Amino acid sequence: MMNHLRQHLTHMAVAAVAVLVLLALAGVSWADALRWALLLACPVGMVAMMWFMGRGGRQHAPAVRPQEEREGSSAQDEGAPSVTR
Repeated sequence: MMNHLRQHLTHMAVAAVAVLVLLALAGVSWADALRWALLLACPVGMVAMMWFMGRGGRQHAPAVRPQEEREGSSAQDEGAPSVTR
């Protein structure tokens, strides 16, 4: 749990610094830039975290929904010849 909290705080700190630097470079006063950086630290950090998690390169097998599974098996059953004795 502490590792997760540390990661979250790191993401927020990096996001706050990034917003602060970008706003300072855009000519916004330091007081306003600091206010916006603190306000946007959590949302920007969350978006960055989700983006990095999505780009992790993990390939997941496509999930088969139960309805598709039933439809696939019923389609095979319909095409199969029926054997009666």
